[in-house]
Amino acid sequence: MELEVEGLRMVVMQCHILVYYNYYQRDTKGVVLNNYLNHLITTTTNMTKLMEWLTGAILFLGPWTAIVTTTIHNEFTVMHYQEILLLPFLLVAVFAVVSIAIIAFRVYSFNDCHQEAKELQEQILQAKADLAKRGIKLD
Repeated sequence: MELEVEGLRMVVMQCHILVYYNYYQRDTKGVVLNNYLNHLITTTTNMTKLMEWLTGAILFLGPWTAIVTTTIHNEFTVMHYQEILLLPFLLVAVFAVVSIAIIAFRVYSFNDCHQEAKELQEQILQAKADLAKRGIKLD
């Protein structure tokens, strides 16, 4: 995934360079272009989880769509067409099972904080006593 992100970043950076160069082609010294290139190289762009998932979906669905619509047609795709056709549903089912397993494990291994609960109850009692001294009654 890291290589895919870096590859996409390089493509986007090259597009930025071309657009910026065409826009500022009147700059004969190239100062503006060099500053922009330095800015692109030194800044790091972090992909959000949404962008990572969308990139993965596009990278999967592109070839899958080409195979299903028989744009890509070879002996392997003809032989395994039924499996390829059902592959997205299988991946969604696997994702659901893994998600449920992760949630179940985290619920199972969730720590109870008995000592902190006692401390919190003591603090609540102290706050109620302090408010009672000031004349505020609580239920």
